[in-house]
Amino acid sequence: MKINFEEMRSPEIGEFIKNNGMVIVPIGACEVHGRHLPVITDTKMAYSASIDAARKMEGKIPVSVLPAVWFGYSVAILKNWPGTITIRPKVLIDLLYNICQSLIDMGVDKILIVNGHGNNPGVIDVVVRSIGDDFKVFCGMTNIFDCWDREYVRQNRKSKPGGIGHACEIETS
Repeated sequence: MKINFEEMRSPEIGEFIKNNGMVIVPIGACEVHGRHLPVITDTKMAYSASIDAARKMEGKIPVSVLPAVWFGYSVAILKNWPGTITIRPKVLIDLLYNICQSLIDMGVDKILIVNGHGNNPGVIDVVVRSIGDDFKVFCGMTNIFDCWDREYVRQNRKSKPGGIGHACEIETS
């Protein structure tokens, strides 16, 4: 099976669904990340983590990764710098809801949303709860910044406590 959902043909997706496959939906943001990082950093991190997770699951369960949702909700202050594209929370809720609904409509009942952006969790929580209520499909959700190896970070960080966050040494490295 192909890991990248968009590379599968319709019959392959049908087989993937028959085999009880899980779809990962990565989401990030397009926003300023200081002068040193591209504005797509959060999205790239969520997508890379999703692909890595899918590869680790190969041979265990079928897993496919959707193309990343490359924009998210960003707070207004980030509009002060060029590069930030923000989506109103209700629009982002509708977008993610429709993506999940489309997957459910085709027969997918295992969905994991992988978030790489600090302002998205509240929006994603509403989507996950609404999908569960409406379809009895209970999507998983994780934030990549909750998955960091804390001991590795503690041993290898260069910044003082409090120095890891937006456009920080973790996002940079």
